[in-house]
Amino acid sequence: MIARTVVVLSVVSAALPFSQSASAGVFPVTPAVETEPVAHSGDSADDAKIWLHPTDPNRSVIIGTDKHDTEGGLALYDLAGRLIYFAKDGKLNNVDVRYNFPLAGAKTDIIASGNRSDNTIAVYTIDPNSRTLTDLTARSISIGITEAYGFCLYQSWRTGAYYAFVNDKNGDVEQWRLFDNGSAKIDAVRVRAFDVGGQTEGMAADDQLGWLYVGEEDVGIWKYPAEPTEPADNASRFLVDTTKPDAGGRLVADVEGLTIYYGHGTRGYLIASSQGEDDSDHPLAHTFAVYHRTGRNQHVMSFEISGNAERGIDHVSNTDGIGVTSASLGPAFPAGLFVAQDGHNSGGNQNFKLVPWEKIAAAVTPPLVINNQWNPRDLPENRTWRRISLITDIAEFSANWLIATHLHDTNNDHLVNFHDLLALCSNWLTTAKSQTTDFNADSAFDFRDFALLAAQWRRACPCLPDDSNKDCRVDFHDFVQLAQLAQLPPALNMTPFPNSY
Repeated sequence: MIARTVVVLSVVSAALPFSQSASAGVFPVTPAVETEPVAHSGDSADDAKIWLHPTDPNRSVIIGTDKHDTEGGLALYDLAGRLIYFAKDGKLNNVDVRYNFPLAGAKTDIIASGNRSDNTIAVYTIDPNSRTLTDLTARSISIGITEAYGFCLYQSWRTGAYYAFVNDKNGDVEQWRLFDNGSAKIDAVRVRAFDVGGQTEGMAADDQLGWLYVGEEDVGIWKYPAEPTEPADNASRFLVDTTKPDAGGRLVADVEGLTIYYGHGTRGYLIASSQGEDDSDHPLAHTFAVYHRTGRNQHVMSFEISGNAERGIDHVSNTDGIGVTSASLGPAFPAGLFVAQDGHNSGGNQNFKLVPWEKIAAAVTPPLVINNQWNPRDLPENRTWRRISLITDIAEFSANWLIATHLHDTNNDHLVNFHDLLALCSNWLTTAKSQTTDFNADSAFDFRDFALLAAQWRRACPCLPDDSNKDCRVDFHDFVQLAQLAQLPPALNMTPFPNSY
């Protein structure tokens, strides 16, 4: 694949946390399908997400928003791009999907959106047979900010709770906990509010790692703790990337849609729409930036969606919302799917373009991860932090600790590596003082014991390279891989960690 070369001027700035690149490529990929245009002209289509059918992936659905002032709603398309259902319900701007919501004793798929017509949160479920929507809200859930603009859902792996995030053009963000009201309807209560600073819209939550990503359109992508009990001030957030090319940024304002690709374990990607509305001639306008999910969210690659002349599909530009799934959707999209709103569809009104994930993965060397075994309904149950802290087997603790909470960044440097492992083991050695941890029998509990333990693991897996998970980094992820694969010592009688963990 030949990449379009982009030259980015760089300056040295110790304040910038993201990596700076002197030059990089924008890799072209082609769509396989485009949806029918939305019914209304102008800037009507906005966001799109993918709903995975529970038994037949071929019957999965693209859910797109139509933000027309009076006739707006949610449009449902099949995987061939045909409109199969439209729910007229107001000026719905952004949309998101989650699974297994506990409602009336059953696990329920929910589709939710922010409604700009009346500043409420809309929640629906989908019938897998008819592929139609039913309203689930117990009442009109009115928000406390000026306009329901950006929106996303979050399911906490730490507590199992479900949340909705909604923002407005002033940069105000509210977090609402969704719950069963006891009558098979969904109600909500506000649990947190904070101010990003400038105009926001695109948001995405990483359920597994507990992060919320917010696009400040003229600034960049901010990373916040997603739990409502965590702070959301300037000191607790992290700038993933910026719209300033002279500072190494890979984005051009406006920063628009954000979405999460789940790979194996904690691998996968954050993907952002670099819309470029403020500078449409910039080489990074109309592109999509891909970042690692973990650590400092290092930039991996950028791609653009070019035209597919063979299928009569035009190129994508001026994109607002995006969505992705790593799950297999059957023969049409066996390795997952990426969907993007097309702000300038040559075939008429705006629409959505569908790109097979394997085309994006293969566009760069080394290729991106493909994890088509991901099933968003098949997730661990009861993954609470209270349970994690009581695990006595260090291998099980390590694996669960890494995926259950962002606190795996023990030293708060926005990297997950052996420095965090040292901090973890230091705490372990000071709280689990017993003869079971004195591996070298010197009557001391120190890092010599950990070194012996680590050596035992390495001897148990002599064929494994240090980069056990083959992500081109040697870090805590590899430690977890070893812990899962090696023949480990008996369970260690660890004392539960303090509340700070």
